[in-house]
Amino acid sequence: MSDQTTTNDQAVSNTESVVHTPSTDSIVAPSPRGGGKGLTITALLASLIALGGAGFTIYQGQLKDQSQSNKILVGVNSIGSDVKVLAERIVQLQREQQQLASASVTKEVLQTRLLEAENQSDLAFRDLRDEQSTIRDAFAKVAKRTERSADKLAVEEVSQLLKLANNSAVFANDKKGAINALRLADSQLKQLADPRFSVVRRTINEEIASLEAVASADITTLTSDINLLAKRISQLPLENEPQVVGEFALAEPSQSSPISAGSELKKMWLEALDVVKIKRIDQPPKPLLAPEQRYFLDQNIILKLSTAELAVLQSRPDIYQRSLESAVAWLEDYYDPRDKNVRDVIDTLHQLKRQSIGNELPPVVKSYDALQGIKGGN
Repeated sequence: MSDQTTTNDQAVSNTESVVHTPSTDSIVAPSPRGGGKGLTITALLASLIALGGAGFTIYQGQLKDQSQSNKILVGVNSIGSDVKVLAERIVQLQREQQQLASASVTKEVLQTRLLEAENQSDLAFRDLRDEQSTIRDAFAKVAKRTERSADKLAVEEVSQLLKLANNSAVFANDKKGAINALRLADSQLKQLADPRFSVVRRTINEEIASLEAVASADITTLTSDINLLAKRISQLPLENEPQVVGEFALAEPSQSSPISAGSELKKMWLEALDVVKIKRIDQPPKPLLAPEQRYFLDQNIILKLSTAELAVLQSRPDIYQRSLESAVAWLEDYYDPRDKNVRDVIDTLHQLKRQSIGNELPPVVKSYDALQGIKGGN
């Protein structure tokens, strides 16, 4: 704006100088001569021309000034625009500076927080490692206790198996059952892999060998013979069982021989003699058995034979002997000893009695005692 004002002042001063110059040049002193009128007109014309040129010059100067003013205004507007742009840029720079300042502060805060987070993470990891160590120790203790509990349970199972083996040998005389129990106990101790039980395992193997050395009977043949005898009992005759007299067909009278009372009586007497047999009895006869009593007698003898068969399977010689003795006694008391089948059955039973179904099995308690001694030392 100051440049524009200075330019305008210079234009006004130039105009004033231009106007002033023609006025001084155009002033002519009046001539006293008669041709002065023409000179005056000429002077006026010259003055008018000078004034027109001056005005034109002034107009041109004004146009030039106006153009310069417009250029100046355009420049001023351009400068204002540039100033505005510069102001906006300054504002933007200020904002960016504020953002940078804010960002720098946030970065510092973030760095501080990152350090704090790292410290907290270190503490958390340290606590986690401590907890993991504690958990590992706890698991190790639990595993050790569980292992000990499992070992104790295995040892208790072995103890029960050894008890079972001894009971099978002593009370049931079950050779096979006792050996199986001992072998299972030895397998359990082998899985434990504890050198303390080596003595127990050695004792178990010795007991198995002693049980296997006991002789065994032919169980299949004995049970088959006893079963066949049991099927024959109901077919044997009793000692005082009356003979069944069949129906006699009446003979038709012969047409050639006459029928007389004497001949018929003689014929009847002979038939009676054939039916009735007289024999000497040293002891009083045993009373007859009713049919239902005969049935129960047969079933009792069959039951004794079944008991003897079961005793063979269980290797119980005492029960085997007692059952066969009872069956022989009942056969000799109630059945006809003169009958061939009765004698054959009784003789077969005596032969079966003489057969041994196995000796008494030895007790197997040494392994159990050795295991209890080791358990007591735990």
